[in-house]
Amino acid sequence: MRKIFCILFFTGIAVKTGAQVRLPRLIRDSMVLQRDTRLNLWGWAAKEEKLSIKFNGKTYKTKAGADGRWQIVLPPMKAGGPYSMDIIATNKISLKDILIGDVWLCSGQSNMVHQMNIHDVTYAKDIAEANYPQVRQFWIPTLASLQGPQNDLPSGYWKPAVGEEVRPFSVVAFFFAKTLFEKYHVPIGIINSSVGGPPIEAWTSEEGLKEFPSILSVIQKNKDTGYVNSTNRNAAVINARPQPVDKGLTGAIKWYDTSYIPKGWHNINIPGFWEDQGIKDLDGIVWYRKEVNVPASMTGIPARVFLGRIVDADVLYINGKQIGNTTYQYPQRRYAVPANILKPGKNIFVVRVINNAGKGGFVPDKPYCLFAGKDTIDLKGTWQYKVAGVFMPRQGPPARGIPAQDQPTALYNAMIAPLINHTIKGILWYQGEGNTWRPEEYEKLLPAMIADWRNKWQQPALPFLYVQLPNFGDMNYLPSESSWARLRESQLRTLSVPNTAMAVTIDLGEWNELHPDNKKDIGLRLALAAQTIAYGENIVYSGPIYRSAEIDGNRMIISFTGTGSGLITNDGEELNQFAIAGADKKYVWAKAKIEGVKVIVWNDTVSNPMYVRYAWADNPADSNLYNKAGLPAAPFRTVAWMPETLVQAGKGLKDYYKNYFPIGVAVNPRMLEPGANADFITTQFNSLTAENAMKMGPIHPEEKRYNWEPADKIVDFAVKNGLRMRGHTLCWHSQTPGWFFIDSTGKDVGKEVLLARLKRHIYDVAGRYKGKVYAWDVVNEAVPDGGSDLYRKSKFFDIIGEAYIEKAFQYAHEADPEALLFYNDYNTESASKRERIYQLIRKLKEKGVPIHGVGLQGHWSLYEPTAAELETSIARFAELGLQVQITELDVSVYAKEHERRARRPTDTDTFTPEMEARQAAHYQMLFEVFRKHKDKISSVTFWNLSDKASWLDNFPVQGRKDYPLLFDQNNQPKKAFHAVTRF
Repeated sequence: MRKIFCILFFTGIAVKTGAQVRLPRLIRDSMVLQRDTRLNLWGWAAKEEKLSIKFNGKTYKTKAGADGRWQIVLPPMKAGGPYSMDIIATNKISLKDILIGDVWLCSGQSNMVHQMNIHDVTYAKDIAEANYPQVRQFWIPTLASLQGPQNDLPSGYWKPAVGEEVRPFSVVAFFFAKTLFEKYHVPIGIINSSVGGPPIEAWTSEEGLKEFPSILSVIQKNKDTGYVNSTNRNAAVINARPQPVDKGLTGAIKWYDTSYIPKGWHNINIPGFWEDQGIKDLDGIVWYRKEVNVPASMTGIPARVFLGRIVDADVLYINGKQIGNTTYQYPQRRYAVPANILKPGKNIFVVRVINNAGKGGFVPDKPYCLFAGKDTIDLKGTWQYKVAGVFMPRQGPPARGIPAQDQPTALYNAMIAPLINHTIKGILWYQGEGNTWRPEEYEKLLPAMIADWRNKWQQPALPFLYVQLPNFGDMNYLPSESSWARLRESQLRTLSVPNTAMAVTIDLGEWNELHPDNKKDIGLRLALAAQTIAYGENIVYSGPIYRSAEIDGNRMIISFTGTGSGLITNDGEELNQFAIAGADKKYVWAKAKIEGVKVIVWNDTVSNPMYVRYAWADNPADSNLYNKAGLPAAPFRTVAWMPETLVQAGKGLKDYYKNYFPIGVAVNPRMLEPGANADFITTQFNSLTAENAMKMGPIHPEEKRYNWEPADKIVDFAVKNGLRMRGHTLCWHSQTPGWFFIDSTGKDVGKEVLLARLKRHIYDVAGRYKGKVYAWDVVNEAVPDGGSDLYRKSKFFDIIGEAYIEKAFQYAHEADPEALLFYNDYNTESASKRERIYQLIRKLKEKGVPIHGVGLQGHWSLYEPTAAELETSIARFAELGLQVQITELDVSVYAKEHERRARRPTDTDTFTPEMEARQAAHYQMLFEVFRKHKDKISSVTFWNLSDKASWLDNFPVQGRKDYPLLFDQNNQPKKAFHAVTRF
């Protein structure tokens, strides 16, 4: 649902008149404060004005700052009330009826907006019996700001769930709060900040969207009020089309008048869309008319008319009188008919329908009835219609304006930022419909928003409970793709974020209703989740959640969490909605059966299964897997067959280290072709490095020719999938093309020429990827392994001298001032080389060279380094104020050799169980050190994806296979993977 919005320009600056203390809108009569934790009170006063606050038998004192803002933190208090509060300064504010209990922020789209009043037929008894004075809601109207976070709200009141006052309560929030109140007998406060329609990025702060450069670009543009206004004006002009003359309202006798005699009307059925009944592609105004015989028993008393839903807008007339109207398509049409309207016998019902785009008319499978007293008249069936006006088609596609409430940060700025000081128990979130057209991005946006809000509230473990999208749309009885299913998967994978829970609602939707009527069960399921996540109860709060899959011949065995006391079908029938596929991903319906707490899935035509999907559709027909607690299984798909710890709730290596550092991988363009490798990369890693494509030789083979395509492909993949992109490398003595160093006669160029070529190269490469590459290895391996020399003898050093290093950093900073710049080298655990690298970097810093970090190439083996050596290196470079990144991680199963050689008869390339065990132990040690120093380490990058192809194959021994990574040759996790993820 979309509502009228208001762009806020207020700044929340404290004091309009001298010394008047002012409170934020949330701090007022009947408010609920959070128990058992700090209590924030804040407001505005005169500059440095002293205030005292009397509350719950104690007095607290504070003073406003130079900006007039004041804040005080009261000690934790137990649940209770009602209390009064006095804020005393030059003026005095007295508040009453204050409760201390649990406060929940409820946010999201229209399904969180939807109020008891909208669903007052379904919940008539609940409204009539509502008597919960200790359950209260603070309702926030739709507000938006493109200019930045606001300090306060313009309006809002705390209201109790008592009698008619419960009507504005969110249905979901009311039943959630009512359940918790009845369970724990403490006051429950609901802050409802939700808006119909907008995408999730509208609810996230600018800081929370820092990993989304394309969205940040939109935010910056939107801060230009002139640009926004101009765009909206232009869109309005382009989208404008002449309003047709409504023949039903312009004649001498209006079509709704009882004296009007219909001529030229045609039969049509209600419910139904007129495009499905012989009217082709009409956007316009259509009038409907029906004579309804009403018995005397239904007259002289109030009545109600239900007209289901109408697309888009309507006006209802009965016997020439306007009864009601609705201006947009989503609300149920439930109109009250005054007692004097209906008469015995023939009554004329007329409905004027305006449709702007798409199919117009009456939505099927909804109630269409007239009620009065104990009698009901069915209004479905044959009516008559006549077209009164037609919208002319637009010339060209519609233009898109900049609706404020849909823009990134706009709702956060106006509807969340003013709430941050109010301590809360947890968050309820019901949103996703606005992002179904780009579901993959939602997989990153939802965790980003959770982290953002937790950071703003300074509550890193703040419970976050959210609703998975219900079933909606046409049922499809063949296996098919689905953007709604993909978004549900993004929601499912967000369970990898700690202290979150998801209410599965795949059984609570309606095929033709974006706002399903049954919101009570959604609130109850969220309350179950809260009892575990927020209140520590040991209960079954979730239906079955996909955990893992394994292959057993032609069958796949699916395991779940949330099985409770066992699995069942809720209808007693065979399991349905399971589909299976082999490597070709051509899904067919599968047979499935429950065995204990697992499900066995197979189809005899698929001899080598690899993938399973369950309830994978916009509206899966009769999905029936539940646990015995009566909770439905969440829809899922297996990305590929992988053991349990890898695919638990879609969890990848990056997810285990979400709170530590990014996990990257070095790739080549071939790995990024659509398919298993690309999916595997995005599941496991959140950062990319170009293995070879950005090195000087591959990217710049001739003086006037660049080979951009391989690097572009990697960067584009990173941007498209929201991965960080790390550049490797701008200046390296190896793999530098020969033309760099010679002139047209074949002689070495001079210092100035080589510097100019280096500058041009760095400007071109770093400049091309500016804003996409967040960090560069600027200079690579400039320090020799042995001896006491500080600088490796190379062409760069021979011609330019040591200055080539600082010049490379200078050029890189000039080309991209925002990029982080690293020196990168190997053998950094060798005491001698480590100290020489340290001296080199220290000299650079003393000269003011822009260097931000050092990359430790992790080309190690089962035999080195030790934990002490590694920790010494990390600490040594960190003391220079540098970031430390592990840039090229792999662990060879062979002892290190420094010289290339041919294979010997005694050489073997068998990955023995002993090797696997030692490798797992070594990786475990390495990551224990990394985690211990997470404040110093800003990323860890593996050098290659899996043992299928590693640079260590054939190096340094020709013909020898190595096994240096966490995943085997089939991209399956090895013991080393489990060793680094079980902590």
